[in-house]
Amino acid sequence: MKFNLASKNLRLIFALQFLIFSFDSFAINDLRTFSPVSVYDSSYVINPENLRKYILEGNNNVLMGLNSIYLSKDQVNIARANLLPSLDLRTLAGPSGFNLSTISFLFPFLAPSNWFNLSQSSLLLEAEKDSYFVIQLNVYASALGLYQSMVGDLALREVYNQNYLVLKELAEVIEAQAREIGATNSQDVLEAKAQVSLALNKLKGIDLFLVKEKAALRKALGMEASLEKMITIEMREMPQSPYEIIPMKMALDAAQMLSPEKRQLEHLIMAAEKGKWSTMFAFMGSGGGSLSASSGALGGTPSFENLSGNYSFRLTFATVPSVQLSNDNIAQLRLRQDELYLEQRATVEATVGAIKIAKEQIEQAKDAYDKFTEYYEIEYQRYFWGASELIDLLQAQSNRVQAMALVVQNKVNLNTLRVNLQRVTMSEEFLKVKGCNFNAAAAPRHSTGFFDWFREIFDSGVDKTNINAICKNNI
Repeated sequence: MKFNLASKNLRLIFALQFLIFSFDSFAINDLRTFSPVSVYDSSYVINPENLRKYILEGNNNVLMGLNSIYLSKDQVNIARANLLPSLDLRTLAGPSGFNLSTISFLFPFLAPSNWFNLSQSSLLLEAEKDSYFVIQLNVYASALGLYQSMVGDLALREVYNQNYLVLKELAEVIEAQAREIGATNSQDVLEAKAQVSLALNKLKGIDLFLVKEKAALRKALGMEASLEKMITIEMREMPQSPYEIIPMKMALDAAQMLSPEKRQLEHLIMAAEKGKWSTMFAFMGSGGGSLSASSGALGGTPSFENLSGNYSFRLTFATVPSVQLSNDNIAQLRLRQDELYLEQRATVEATVGAIKIAKEQIEQAKDAYDKFTEYYEIEYQRYFWGASELIDLLQAQSNRVQAMALVVQNKVNLNTLRVNLQRVTMSEEFLKVKGCNFNAAAAPRHSTGFFDWFREIFDSGVDKTNINAICKNNI
């Protein structure tokens, strides 16, 4: 391409104007740290704090987990009620109607298996509370991952939007040159406009991802279906966890010590032990001892002068295999404990290693962006001096965009890995999830004697209303 001096001077004026615009655009929105950008006007502001509140109040899986606590609490109440004394009335049909023949007072609390059943139900309730806590943590972790994906897509959208604006301005400058001084051929104009269309298409592709992610987030949060309340995303990165830099053994120890999954398995094993003892004492029955008053051989009203006590025993061949089944179930749970340890160790090792690599990738992508930007400046001047082709300038701009997109993508990857590490080590954001410990919230009761102790055994404790209030207040 050859031009006279006057043509070069006019091209240089256009070039300087465009150069100021293009570099200012990328300098303002460098995006090395996420800037607060949102594509939604909304009533819902989503950040890690609000996300935790919304997800733990409205997510269907969390609500189902809370309902499982209600069901388990009902089982404890049933097991407790099975210890209470009961009255058994038996009648005989006669010419004058039904006559009361026997009055029996049953004492189920004398049956050891009933006590073991109560202990087992109480331990299963504790395991259910652990399960609810795990559901809360996992749902919040998934929501945080989706949130970070949306943060990354918004940041990537800004990268593509700046690329679109730069290419659009470049196409306008080239078209103006062709129209006013005839210094550019028509092929360059067509090529520049085609690149603008492609850049706009990429921008719309990101908008499509954001629409889908917004719908998924609304579903996860249990938000109303009305689109009148939209969603605004606050752009926040996950904070660095100390477990990223301290020895990996300490991270694994924290994962083991604070793991609700480990605590749940411990409760399940203890419950299975109680179930085994209940099976072993099943030969003594579940009715316990009883006192009976009968009407005697001549009939009439039952008289307590005929009061008698009895206790029944029932031996079956199924007791031994039933106990063996209980032992096998306990062994299975202990194997699951070992498996959990291996899973947590693998997760910590892989996540900590991946975080280190992600940090390096971010720095490499930043370095590539700096070098591509320097190259773009040179190529830009060369093109407007007529020393290079448009395709070279467009390629230089494409390289800049790809490098900045890599910075954003690597940051999203780093933030997602941090979510995983903080979840498994129960640190940072996940320390704010409290679970549902209504035993700690209950007022302490002080026994002053045998009857107070006996009464507390049959006290149903915290009811469903209190459970719901306590669990909601822990959010």
